[in-house]
Amino acid sequence: VLDNGDGTYTAKYMIQRATKYRLHVQLRDEPIKDSPFTLTCLPTVVDARHCVSTGVGTCSAVAGKMSSFTIQARDEFDNNLLPGAPSCNFEVVLVGTDGEDKEHGTVHNNGDGTYRVDYMCVQAKGFLMAIRLDGVHIVDSPLNVYVHCADIMPEMCYATGEGLLGSTAGVEYEFVIQGVDP
Repeated sequence: VLDNGDGTYTAKYMIQRATKYRLHVQLRDEPIKDSPFTLTCLPTVVDARHCVSTGVGTCSAVAGKMSSFTIQARDEFDNNLLPGAPSCNFEVVLVGTDGEDKEHGTVHNNGDGTYRVDYMCVQAKGFLMAIRLDGVHIVDSPLNVYVHCADIMPEMCYATGEGLLGSTAGVEYEFVIQGVDP
């Protein structure tokens, strides 16, 4: 508290946690008129280094099927952004760990400080997923994502080999079944 020398005083405070507060102002251990004051601390601007991603789609997916996860936008003090906050420019790119097959996620603003990301990879293999806000990686990005084979569809599977052509008693034959996913 700073005495301005003219009967007024300047008080300063800084809050880092976005929530509602009751500010008690006292003079000689007595509350001044209208104290306590109710105030709301709002989050500051979004900071990529504090945004987080959650959901199964951050670590695994199924080839040929849509996968999704959620990004929670946060400020530098880890406060979640609130509904009505300015939209963020998140970008999601998946690149096969073999350097092939680049895929892009589609980012949807949920309007509540979260963003749903949808993506689909057609190849079953490992991918490295980068999640960035204005070119800066979010927490834990890039992530390792493994894309698994889709469910095998019996009606699309086929078999090959001598064992399908016939056999002789006491002789072992074999054939191979090729599983096919959609």
